[in-house]
Amino acid sequence: MRKHIRGIVLVLLILLLPCLVWAEDEPENDIEITLNWGFNGKAGNSDACLPVTATLTNHGEAFEGQLEMEVPVAGNQESDLGESLTMIGNDMDYTRSKVCVWKKNIALAAGETRQETFYLTFPWANGTVQAYLKDGSRTVQTASLSKNFSANQDIALIGVIGAQPEDVQQLDGIQISAETTEGMGDIFVSVYQMDASEIPDSWKDLDQLDALLIGPEAAISGEQWVTLHRWQQEGGILLTVEEGQDFFEVFENFLNGESRPTFFDRLSEKWGYVVYTGYDTSQIPVRKRPSLIKYFILILFYACVAGPGLYLILKRQGKRKYFWSGVTLLSVLFLGIMAVMGTSTRLTAPVLTMKRMYTQQDHIWGETMQLGVQAPYNSTYQLYLDKSYHLTMSSESGYSVEEVNTDITDKVEIYEKEDCYKLTFSRLPVFAGNAFFLNRDHAVSPEEEIQIHASGDNEHIEGRWKNPTGYRIENAILVLTNRIVFLGDLEPGEEGTFSEKIHSYGNGGLEKILRKYLDLKDAEYPDYAVNAVMEQVWDAQRKETEGVCLLGTISNSDTSFEMNSGYEVDGISQFYMPVDISWQKEEGTIFCPNAEVLASVESGSATAGTNLMYGQDAVLNYDLSGLGEITEIKFFKPEYDDPKYFEPFRGQVAFYCWSSGEYETISKWEKLFDGTELEKYLSAEGTLRVRYQVADDMDVTNKNCTLPCLQITGKVVTPDA
Repeated sequence: MRKHIRGIVLVLLILLLPCLVWAEDEPENDIEITLNWGFNGKAGNSDACLPVTATLTNHGEAFEGQLEMEVPVAGNQESDLGESLTMIGNDMDYTRSKVCVWKKNIALAAGETRQETFYLTFPWANGTVQAYLKDGSRTVQTASLSKNFSANQDIALIGVIGAQPEDVQQLDGIQISAETTEGMGDIFVSVYQMDASEIPDSWKDLDQLDALLIGPEAAISGEQWVTLHRWQQEGGILLTVEEGQDFFEVFENFLNGESRPTFFDRLSEKWGYVVYTGYDTSQIPVRKRPSLIKYFILILFYACVAGPGLYLILKRQGKRKYFWSGVTLLSVLFLGIMAVMGTSTRLTAPVLTMKRMYTQQDHIWGETMQLGVQAPYNSTYQLYLDKSYHLTMSSESGYSVEEVNTDITDKVEIYEKEDCYKLTFSRLPVFAGNAFFLNRDHAVSPEEEIQIHASGDNEHIEGRWKNPTGYRIENAILVLTNRIVFLGDLEPGEEGTFSEKIHSYGNGGLEKILRKYLDLKDAEYPDYAVNAVMEQVWDAQRKETEGVCLLGTISNSDTSFEMNSGYEVDGISQFYMPVDISWQKEEGTIFCPNAEVLASVESGSATAGTNLMYGQDAVLNYDLSGLGEITEIKFFKPEYDDPKYFEPFRGQVAFYCWSSGEYETISKWEKLFDGTELEKYLSAEGTLRVRYQVADDMDVTNKNCTLPCLQITGKVVTPDA
């Protein structure tokens, strides 16, 4: 018996020996991880990537491994198969959880302390991040961090570079009253003093800041200025403090200046519910839907042949015993025919959808891209993306996820390698959507820039264009508020001249005019092409309310951002560039072809920005002070509008006489008024006040009223010598 017991103990010792050796050889855990979020614990905009910094301190021997940052996010995991054929879905139907894991290779020398910053996207107002330091599959150290954006709703986070602490002491903590913030709660300024080295590589990563002040002592490189200017172009507020200026005074002057609404628009995002921050790539068609008529005819033909047709043929030949065999063979045959017919619309690999925007402004060429990734199966797949782009995962939902079972939840892994991003998608349902944002920028010389040199009057714009790039800008247009000019195609490496008419349109007329003048004969999806240009025009008009911009579709853009994957990419690439148009002739004549933009509402139900009236009457003030001596004003209806939803103004127009203090009715307002007629209706400051009263038979209950368009001609006033 003792021999048996000794034998059992000996066997157990042999089995336990590897475990004892492994435990003896395992290194001690000598690496410490601490996590910090935002800018030293401060955050501003909830609709932005949140910087999370991991500080790693190695108290032991040299270490090589991987640092992982795991962020639970919400994901859209239920898709209708029919809708998925064109990537059309409802972004609000998020019913499952998704985990995004960012991975970097880490090498720590003995005694080294280093920081790694990740710019992470969290769902809505709160969430958690879990950090893992791994040596192969073994976890060496962990750390976690929770954040809640709601605590920052009353903070305006102002970054400052190139200042001493005493320079910003007066600025830090000042209160912006509720009256100033137009209905929001009290806002307190929180200053974060940054070093120039903290400027990230991408403008996208600066969006936590509500404003950034650059002092004279700031040592900023050329590449960093590119990042800062691109951030400003995308809506960031960048203020420069010159030598001898006070930081507080510069910010206060900005706060009370013309750009004040822009600042408060950024602050208002803290009080809103932002669900999705980017372009919805599900709108992009990737396949033409199968022709239901063809399949219906095929099925009907099969039913006739395999049913009564086959039966009657076999009966006539006395071979009815082969009926079921014949039905089986015909079924296989028709299934094969259907399979062949479906090859052009079949999805067999992951599909990428993109909307890319190239911008040229201030000698900077910018590129931004919304990228959607879906697969027609639920097995694991990889995607490799160019590392020259900056990559973030777009916010997909407003639902917060704090605790998930990472062993079963949907997972997107982003591995930052030296030459590329390796994305691994696992446990995702069929056609589950994944949204990403890519961007990169670089400075360009004037010789490399697309150029437009043009002048215009109230009816036409003429000039020269030059396109030294390798991109073909298709269906190029010049856009003003409520006006559009069609230039045609700007071929790469070429230049030319143009002289084109300025077309007017109302709020519902943009689609009509685009369908008439855009060249869509080669467009695979003409409806989508028109809708994409419409959205581009609306976005441009929000940026350039009183300016002009060049828009177009780049028809020969490449898809080199995708590396070694070979997946199909569908979508559109567009171009945007602000343009300076000279509206003044040599003899001093000044033109304003869309003077509606000069209006402000004095009273009544109207919005000057959209040139719409909602009630029976409204009074608008047109500020013509910048047009010199007014010589002509023309009132007219827009060329294109949608009568289903918008009705051109019909009714009574009255001009306000500043000397008598009374309105004078204009019997015929659709005409050209000369300077003599207008003299008594212009105030000393150059304001024209107009009262609009709709006709009794106009339907302003179910339709909006489009106010008249205005063209104004003035003349430069030369001061007396």
